[in-house]
Formats: sequence, C-alpha cells, structure tokens
Amino acid sequence: MEFKIHNVYGEEKLSSIAKKYDTTPEEIKALNPQAKFIKLPFSSTVVGHGQQIKIPIPEKKVIQTQFYSDAPLNKFIFNSKARYRCEQINSTKVNNTLTSYVNQKTQYLLEQNLEEKYARTELEEFLYEVIPPALADSFELVKSTEFIKNKAYFQLSENGKIEKLLNRNAILKQWNEFKEKDFSKLPFIASLKDKETIKNIEQAGDKQFNNPNIQEYQRNLFNFLCFDQYLYKPIEELEKEEFFYASTLLPPLVIPLEFRYDKVRENKNMLTIKKIAEVKLSDKLIQELTAKYNEILKPAIKYSFTEYKLFFSCIIEFDTETKLLEKGSVSLKEEVADNIENTCEFSLTRLLNYTP
Repeated sequence: MEFKIHNVYGEEKLSSIAKKYDTTPEEIKALNPQAKFIKLPFSSTVVGHGQQIKIPIPEKKVIQTQFYSDAPLNKFIFNSKARYRCEQINSTKVNNTLTSYVNQKTQYLLEQNLEEKYARTELEEFLYEVIPPALADSFELVKSTEFIKNKAYFQLSENGKIEKLLNRNAILKQWNEFKEKDFSKLPFIASLKDKETIKNIEQAGDKQFNNPNIQEYQRNLFNFLCFDQYLYKPIEELEKEEFFYASTLLPPLVIPLEFRYDKVRENKNMLTIKKIAEVKLSDKLIQELTAKYNEILKPAIKYSFTEYKLFFSCIIEFDTETKLLEKGSVSLKEEVADNIENTCEFSLTRLLNYTP
C-alpha cells in the first residue's frame, strides 16, 4: 500500500488526522504498529507529539476521479438567496517597509437549501488594485480562473461546511474552453517568452481543475464565513474545531490552529459571533519555521529569525431565521516579528437593494 508521512505537532486526535487524509483510525493504526497512541476519556485517541506516522493512500481515489460525474444541477431548488459585496486587502511589509499591496473587491451570489444540505455560489464581480503595478497583468489570469472556479454547487456537511463539489465536470469544461480560446491572449501570458514557463502555468491550471481540492473552497474567505456550524447549531452547541493554516510566509509549512466561538451579542433574530484561533506551536514546528526562514527569507531580509506570530479572528453578524450573514469580517496577520509580515483584512456586507 502506498503511504505519505504526517508529522505530529502537539498531541493530535487520531480521528482528526484520519478525517484530514480521508482514511480511518484503524487503517492508520495498522500501518503504524510502533507508534504511540494514547487513549483518553470519552473514547478520544491522540497521537503522541513529535512522531512521524504513515498515512495510507487508498488506490480507489484514482478510480473515483476517473469516473466522477456531476449531480443533476437543474433539479436543485434554492429557498434562501442573497448577494454580497466583499473587500479583501492583502499587504506585505519587509523590515516595516511596504513591498506589496492588493485590494480585491468582489460580488457574490449565494443560494442555499439548508434542509437538503446544498448551496450554490457565483462570483459576479472582481475588481482589483495592485502595487507594484507590474503585477496587474498577472492578476488578469487570477481573475479569469476565479470566475471559472467560483461558479460552484456544494454539498454541505452536518456542521455546515463545504463537503463536496457537485459540478466538478462543468467547471473543468469551462477551464478547457478558456484555455483553448482566451488563455494565450492574456497580456501576462503573451508577454512571457519562455514557452516552458507558459506550459508550467497551463499544467498548474490543469491540475487545479482536474483534481479540485475541496480545502481550497473551504478556505476561500467568502465561503469560510458563510458556511459554518452556525447554519445548523445554536450558539450554545458550537464546538471548538481544528484548522490547518497553510503558511503564506514559509510554505509549505502548515500551522495547526483551534477555533473557538464566542457570543458577542444577540438582539431578536440577529446574532453576533466572534471566532478566534488559538495557535499551537510545538518546539519541533518552531525549529522547522526557523529552518524554512533561513532557507527562503533570510538571504533577502538579512536579519536572523526572531519570533513567529499568527493572529486569526472572524466576526459574524448572522440572521438566525434566514440563516444568512448580514456582515462578516476576517483579520489575519502572519509575521516573523520585526522582519516580515503578511496581513489580510476581509469584509463582506449583504446587499439590501440588489437582491436575487
């Protein structure tokens, strides 16, 4: 059986690791007879800190990809709809000097049927401002792929999360049509002289659309706010949840987080919730962050690694009757203190006059 290696940071739940890799706790145990598994009260099992465990890769995944078919989309009936305007500002500072700035303004249509646990989103507008301006041409490619990717039908889980993409083939068809008709006409692509670079960009798109990663949809900040536990559970029953943040400063390292939900206020049918992440940094992960910093950032920044910090929080204003967000925001800041920082500020507002 083929397998991949998972590095255990802290003491991770065996069930969470299995869910992350779409396997079972029993299969992981069978493949790791020497690993240290700790049984806790209430039937939870955790994997001891600092271990490397093998994760089985089921062969059936390849077969499922080959024979995947879309759901009959014309049969979906949506009974809850809204439009939203969003703004996302990303910036990078090196030694406290701004080196890049991107302001994206988008408009989304959201349709859902929570009783049947499915939803649809469509990106309708995508505006942007980029500094330095030389990056603008490359953003035309980003814009094109975002329109293709974000015309999506989803199956939702019992926790309100995106569980499955239901129109995968339709999205792939749109990508192939774009690649054939418009890809080479984009100024950014036309400006590239190296055919190998163009081929690599095209192959990256093929990989993305042939094998879409559901986690990318879950981490889209519009989806991240709209699809969550509060669609199906009252505030008193919202549970802490694990989240794995893919570092933008030090890729491909992943930072384990745990979100908690706090009630800010409740007025009639309007509920405001704050969702705050607790960062879990083990000694081993800090060593890996330091090594990665020394490898990819220190040659340009010059200063040595200081301290890794990550702040991630959300505020959601939610209508408990319609199950629709009225407002929402995300604040995210990742930094190696005093050396480099990436920040992201995202907000969404429901449109009152321009409705479906």
